[in-house]
Amino acid sequence: YQRRVRGNKMPEQGGWRWCSQCSTLFHESNMSPSCPPTGGAHTSIGSADYHLWHSEPAPAGVAHQEGWKFCNKCGNLHFSGAQATCKLGGSHNTDSYNYAIPHNTVFTPTSQTGWKWCSGCSSLVFPDAGGNKCTNGAAHNTSVSGSYAIEKK
Repeated sequence: YQRRVRGNKMPEQGGWRWCSQCSTLFHESNMSPSCPPTGGAHTSIGSADYHLWHSEPAPAGVAHQEGWKFCNKCGNLHFSGAQATCKLGGSHNTDSYNYAIPHNTVFTPTSQTGWKWCSGCSSLVFPDAGGNKCTNGAAHNTSVSGSYAIEKK
């Protein structure tokens, strides 16, 4: 994991990737067999390097949602405020940084909008770019999600 503090910006962590097989955001440090369509590891082919804020409240004036966590079993970023089953069994592990994800806004010129919360697996997904398979085998259910923006490098 990388932790950087630039000026008075929040700490951020790089190494987050989009999986082209299931559309979830996962951390490259965890290549467990947790991708639903293949039963194998996530793939980062075609992905940017995404950076997420963590561990401190987001800057004032930025619409964001805290409570996003890294699951060290499946490697996905998931919302800890909702019950969801981890692909690898049981609940997602929530022993991680607390990530703050901007929503319904564009935070920087390098932010990518269109990320959504899946109510089936509770993961952050980019459903319009391919893959789009939830842990239940169906498409991710993003019908009740706002739009999230994450910074890509």
